[in-house]
Amino acid sequence: KYCLSASAERNGLSLVAVVLGAPTTNDRFGAARGLLDFGFANYEVFRSEGGSIEHIAITGGVSSEFRAVYPGISILLEKGSAARVKREISLSDSYAAPVETDGVIGMVTFTLDGKTIGESPIRAAEKVEKIGFAELFRRVAQKICAFS
Repeated sequence: KYCLSASAERNGLSLVAVVLGAPTTNDRFGAARGLLDFGFANYEVFRSEGGSIEHIAITGGVSSEFRAVYPGISILLEKGSAARVKREISLSDSYAAPVETDGVIGMVTFTLDGKTIGESPIRAAEKVEKIGFAELFRRVAQKICAFS
C-alpha cells in the first residue's frame, strides 16, 4: 500500500495532508488533494500583530513609567468567523517596583463568541529597579536647588 504526506499554502494558510495505506498512486494523490481542498474551503487563519503599550505607571521605581510588549498570534478558525474575534487587554491598575525585563505583567486574550481561543502574554520591555535612599535624596536635593 502507498503513503503520502503533502503540504500546500494559500493566502497565508499552510496545510499538511497525510494519507496512509492507499491502494494505488491515484488514490493517495486524490485523497491528499481532497483533504487539502477541504481545509482551504473550510478554514482560515486569524492573525493579530504584536504591539507595545507605552506609559504604564509604576510606583517606587527609579522611573515613574515603563513600556510593555506582546507578541502576535495566529489562530486557525472556521472560515467566516475571524470577524467575530474580540481582543481584550488585561493589565493591573498599578505596578510596584521592581519590574524585570520580560516579566509577565498581563495578558491579551482573544475570544470568539465568548470562548477563549488564544492568549498572548504582555511582558515588560524594560527593567525598572526599586528606588533607593541615595536616589531619593538626590531627587529631593535637585528639587530644593531648583527652587533656590
